[in-house]
Amino acid sequence: MASTAALTCEASQNDCIGLRGCGTQGTFCVSTANCPISAGFSLLVCISDFWASLFTRFQETDPAFTEPMKPSTKKLELTSRGILTFRESLGLTQEELGRRLDISGNYVWMLETNKKPISGKIARKLRDLEAGRLGGDADELEKWRRRALTAEETLRTVRRQLETVLSTLKKI
Repeated sequence: MASTAALTCEASQNDCIGLRGCGTQGTFCVSTANCPISAGFSLLVCISDFWASLFTRFQETDPAFTEPMKPSTKKLELTSRGILTFRESLGLTQEELGRRLDISGNYVWMLETNKKPISGKIARKLRDLEAGRLGGDADELEKWRRRALTAEETLRTVRRQLETVLSTLKKI
C-alpha cells in the first residue's frame, strides 16, 4: 500500500503531476516517455495507478470511510400504522408525540388514522426522533460530514490535476 506520510511527485513537474507514494503507485504522468512505470506502458496505466492510490489513501487514513453505515434493526415506516407503532414503542401518548413534533395530539391521531397525509416536515421530524432513539447522535453525523468534506477536497484536487494534464496533452 502507498505510504501516506510523504505524498510527493519524484519526477520533474513537467513530466509528472499528482500524488506519489511507494514505488510508482499514485503517479499521474503526462507523457508515456517519462512515465516512471515503464516507457512501454500507456498513459492509461499511469492514470489507473493514480486512481488506485487515491482510494488506497482514503482507506489508510480512515478505514471506516469505505464501511457502510449500519442499518437500524427496526426502521420507521412512514404510514399511519407505522407512526402508531413507533409512538407506542416510545411509550408516548399522542399528546406527547405531538409536542415533540410541534403538532397537536389531535393531528397525531389524524396521522395515525390516515385522515391527514404525512408532510415532508413531519416525516423529517419523525426521522430525527427515530435517529435519536436508535443511538444516532451529532458526533456520528459530524464524523460523516468530515469524511464528505475530505472526499470533496480530494475530488477538487483530482479535477485540477486532470485539467492540467488535459491542457498539457492539448499542447503536445
